[in-house]
Amino acid sequence: MIAGIRITAAIGAAAFCALLLALTLFSAQFERTALGFAKSQITTEMQDRFPDLADRAVPQGLQKLADQLGARQAAKERAAESDLPDLIGKVIANHCKCTPATDAEVARSTALVRAAMQANAARLGLQQGVIFDVIKGKYDAILAALRQDVIIMATTNLIAFMAVLAASFAPTPKRPLLIYPCLLLLVSVGICTALYLFNTDWFYAILYQSYYGWAYATMMVVIFAFLMDITLNYARATLKILSNLPSAFVPAC
Repeated sequence: MIAGIRITAAIGAAAFCALLLALTLFSAQFERTALGFAKSQITTEMQDRFPDLADRAVPQGLQKLADQLGARQAAKERAAESDLPDLIGKVIANHCKCTPATDAEVARSTALVRAAMQANAARLGLQQGVIFDVIKGKYDAILAALRQDVIIMATTNLIAFMAVLAASFAPTPKRPLLIYPCLLLLVSVGICTALYLFNTDWFYAILYQSYYGWAYATMMVVIFAFLMDITLNYARATLKILSNLPSAFVPAC
């Protein structure tokens, strides 16, 4: 069992180390490959959204998408300037309180709601700007963000595989204690890698630069912790968390 874990960890570490070296030493080749991938994802999504578009009419489809984002941005800006934040702020300020909220608490909640709505509108404006850059053929920022995200994913996986590989060389009496944690960490790497590759909407990730980032490493730690708890701790912590979830939404009155 330890030999199999060691071999798997060594292969995984070598694979992601090679990926990181390739990203560093052959950045031009990566950019060409990533550019082709980005263009194919954008073209496919545009043709799905607007079936009447031909390949050379993709910029028109992107323009339609940008116009939709512009309309949504304008609507959110109007909502942020309306009385809606005041209403929502009053509801939030009085939530989970046994007595009416003070004017200062309502004003603070309203300000937070309005700031969030304005930030959402500004984010739509940034997304619209990215689309205009794509229409003009400016892919530099998109490729840089994609490269950084792949580096974070590869580095996180490399660290996990190296940790398993190092654990496999622990003193002989301690090795049986490390079998389950090592196996669970390998499973966590497999789950996170599969989610990253196959469960990511690459069109939105590429176009809006909405990547995992360091949330990928956080996701792996969380999955590993839950697997450890479920497998080795009879899910005590998991069940306790789940049992406490509903109470977070119930007023304490």
